Amino acid sequence: ARNLPGSDPLRLPGQERRAGCIGLGGEDEIDGERPFRSFAELAASGKLSPRGGPQNLLPFLRSQLALRLRRGRTRS
Repeated sequence: ARNLPGSDPLRLPGQERRAGCIGLGGEDEIDGERPFRSFAELAASGKLSPRGGPQNLLPFLRSQLALRLRRGRTRS
């Protein structure tokens, strides 16, 4: 199976380990001669499915709180 990673990491320490943990995958190849069109056709055909999963609730809440606290400090 092929996997197209997604999900950019947050700007917090340790979040770089989460990069690419959610993406799309499928069995078909993306045509190297026309990758964008090929990907669009695969997505429209329904042949791609989500891979990976979201973060657990507690780490997610910690990350969101840290982002909001950090944003508040940079505005001052």
